[in-house]
Amino acid sequence: MALIRTNRYTNEFLDLGETYTISVPERGSKKEAITICGTKSGRDIDKEKEANIKFIDSKSVKTPIVEGCDRYFECKIVYKQEIDLENMDKDIVKAVYSKDAKHVLYFGEIVEEY
Repeated sequence: MALIRTNRYTNEFLDLGETYTISVPERGSKKEAITICGTKSGRDIDKEKEANIKFIDSKSVKTPIVEGCDRYFECKIVYKQEIDLENMDKDIVKAVYSKDAKHVLYFGEIVEEY
């Protein structure tokens, strides 16, 4: 499962696509890249250039992976569901969510793992 905020650039791709990938770097590696990618939007910067990463073709799906990681998961989206904030603990909603920032939970069938 991938939990993505609705206002993230990533969500635009997932919402239109049929697949997603997860690239897991070796523990401690790509720390700077993870920080950049987790705090900057691809709408505003070229993540490959700024984070010094390279997107490459995956084995089975159209979505790319990040070169040089330890583990990869290639997933076909089989279901997606927006989180219903009415059913969530009110303290969590108050602490984490604004009016325009909810999450969508994407359920993926792993079609390749290496």
